[in-house]
Amino acid sequence: MIYIAQAMEENGHPMYAPVAAYIRMCFGRDIRMDELTKSKVIEFRDYLKRIGLAQNTVKNKLNVLRTFTNIYNEEEPIPIKDKKVFNVKREDSVNIYLDKFELTLLEKAIPRLSPADRYYAVKFLVGAYTGCRQSDILHITPAHISNGMLSYVAEKTGKKVTVPITQKTADWITFIQEHYDEFDGAKSTPASQRMVYNRHIRSACKAAYINAPAVRVRGGKEVTEPKWKIVTSHTARRSFATNLYLAGMDPHQVSKLLGHFSAEITLRCYICAERTTMPEAALAYFQ
Repeated sequence: MIYIAQAMEENGHPMYAPVAAYIRMCFGRDIRMDELTKSKVIEFRDYLKRIGLAQNTVKNKLNVLRTFTNIYNEEEPIPIKDKKVFNVKREDSVNIYLDKFELTLLEKAIPRLSPADRYYAVKFLVGAYTGCRQSDILHITPAHISNGMLSYVAEKTGKKVTVPITQKTADWITFIQEHYDEFDGAKSTPASQRMVYNRHIRSACKAAYINAPAVRVRGGKEVTEPKWKIVTSHTARRSFATNLYLAGMDPHQVSKLLGHFSAEITLRCYICAERTTMPEAALAYFQ
């Protein structure tokens, strides 16, 4: 008898852990493979939407669940004949980033933030200035820093990443380590860590007056809202990538600093703005 969340956790794949956590939160317990009926999948899908996950994120989580059930199908089939129930329509999205001025506003707001907002604002800034994922920020320490360079192995991809780092950012990493137990350490799962992070970083950005109009897609329609309402933990990595790209860095180099295996995903998902000027050498070509 296979319990889905337990089997996902035991598998150890990084994509499974968040889905396992959401299953427990949705149903208040783990569920067996033979309980995964069409109505249960619909209930799970609606729960993910209700807690505020973007439609594309919901699609991703259901795809992970379907992939998992396919792996164990011979051992214990699920009682669903038509697996179209796992399908969620992909929604065009508009990704946002914080520019250098907005990052400075957030930094200046730190002294007046609540302790929790301060912790998550610092964590966001570390991500925005190093490109680290949240999972990596929680594991890097001052020991990973030498001669102005931060070197670590990305937890998600297993790829080694080396990125320049300032003393201020190094001090922020120490701050996160010192306060980890009080905030992130008290959360039971990566999913709950991320939900709390998103709530506090929006609160911090609101306090920092990051109010520029920003577009998000909701229900297939574009909606304009103050930017602080749309910021998430992943906005930090997008800010890192976009600001470097706008400063003239080659996308392939940005990709390496993010720990991606190719520049394609960097360009498609992380660089959120177009350059408005050409390098001199390129401009000369047209003259």
